[in-house]
Amino acid sequence: MEKITESSHLPNVDIAAEERRTLKIGVNANLLEMDPPSRPPQDKLLMTTMLLNILEHHGRANQRLAFLEEDLVHSRREEERLKATIEALEKEKREMNAKVALMERTSMNFWKPRWKAFR
Repeated sequence: MEKITESSHLPNVDIAAEERRTLKIGVNANLLEMDPPSRPPQDKLLMTTMLLNILEHHGRANQRLAFLEEDLVHSRREEERLKATIEALEKEKREMNAKVALMERTSMNFWKPRWKAFR
């Protein structure tokens, strides 16, 4: 649990003591089931502090999730771009191989009759 550094709205409250108390109590189901008027003011303060900490943590978790989702979208775009580049290179390779094969065939046909003439 994070330590609250500024307590302008909570005068004369020992935050460290409240944190120790929070650690001792944890999330006590009996405390949550009590009627709000029957709770002592310290328990209300404790519950409010716990809820604020939970909401703050939840907000940071949502920000992190949004960042990861954005990163995932970027990664997928990058993956698609790389796939397109690979496909283009493979197509170029096939075309070059076809040109080389054609050149080999034409050069062999060109030199073949001449070698026979020299024998």
